[in-house]
Amino acid sequence: MRFQLTVVVLALVLAPGFAHAAAPCIPGSQSTVFNASHDLDKVSVNGRRYANLQPNESSDSAPGLNAATAYVVGNHACRQLTLDSGSYDFRTLTQIGGRETYLLVSGGNNLSIDFRNARFLFKESYFSALTV
Repeated sequence: MRFQLTVVVLALVLAPGFAHAAAPCIPGSQSTVFNASHDLDKVSVNGRRYANLQPNESSDSAPGLNAATAYVVGNHACRQLTLDSGSYDFRTLTQIGGRETYLLVSGGNNLSIDFRNARFLFKESYFSALTV
């Protein structure tokens, strides 16, 4: 009985160290740059998968770029968020503090954003385009 108790205590002491191992920014890569046009389909955000954001398509980029932003902010191995150059349409609004915005960047430490000459086209100019 004493031996079993010792094993359980050791398992509890060791488990947190393994659980807190740093996750890579992109699974299977050492890169700290997350490109939402190439890497978004490799991760899950709040249990959901998103397609990579493709420039110059008429699809709504707001949900995907908000998911990419949330992922990068929540993963400390990611140091930069990028997109391929081109046009991106934004149609879906996000709620933050009773206000509506198309793109929300909340949190992040030592994170840079490089949208690489991307052109954002917002459905309505009445709402905030970007809230940081």
